Amino acid sequence: MSDLGYSNRIQSSLNICYNRLDSYTDSLQRAIHTSHPAYERLGVKVDGTYRQLNSNILQIENEYYSDIRPKRVTESGEKPIHALLSRGVQYIEVRNTDINPLLPIGISGEQAHFMDAFLVTCLLCNDTELSDAECGMISENQQRIVNRGREPGLMLLTAAGEVSRTALGETILDQVARTASVLDQANDTDRYSNAVVLQREKLQNPELTPSAQVLDALKAAGGSYHHWVRDLSRQHRDTLMQKPLAPELKARLKCEAQTSLLEQASIEAADDISFDAFLASYNSE
Repeated sequence: MSDLGYSNRIQSSLNICYNRLDSYTDSLQRAIHTSHPAYERLGVKVDGTYRQLNSNILQIENEYYSDIRPKRVTESGEKPIHALLSRGVQYIEVRNTDINPLLPIGISGEQAHFMDAFLVTCLLCNDTELSDAECGMISENQQRIVNRGREPGLMLLTAAGEVSRTALGETILDQVARTASVLDQANDTDRYSNAVVLQREKLQNPELTPSAQVLDALKAAGGSYHHWVRDLSRQHRDTLMQKPLAPELKARLKCEAQTSLLEQASIEAADDISFDAFLASYNSE
């Protein structure tokens, strides 16, 4: 989600506002109805072939590469913005957390429990609206963490001035630890608090982070990322193949796949308009 990865520099000027649902959807509405010169030069339909759906900053809402997105499952033919406006937020899509390549399924129980506690903490925190200046600091901090997160002495921005990565991280983890304690009591477990402890250890010792572990593994493998990740993928495949699906689950998934194919065929058979007409109608909504 940094400028080195899944991002779009043109979108960085959108200033999408998360303070309220209506301000968030208004920001997206402007983006999907505002043409951009670079996209205009590409053309939409050239020599009978579509190069893009339209020449706007966002062609559809889901092109917005944000760190986190409020979501609502859409009904057939419904736009995501309309679903949010009519029925509210159904779930939160967390997009700035990479899978862990060192694990067969990309995430551990400890990481899942930490994310649970962290997101509940966010829900319970102060809901004071963010100013434009605070939004700018958040964006800058993310770039610093993504690109230089393990750098010794890294400083991050706050309203009171710059503080160390470790100090700011400890402040956040202190809040998450309180939530984790309540979740542990409610579920008669210690998994949530233990998950926070593991994150504190990474904060104090960056060599414990997945990124550091990947670099160490690459060095041990001779420095070839291609060879290392290929071998690791094979190891994960072998691990997962040793745990076959339960027969009842496999049967249910097969049934769902067959049902989905039948539904697809039914939808395609009922299609009575051209793509040009469909796209014109969709873009005009």
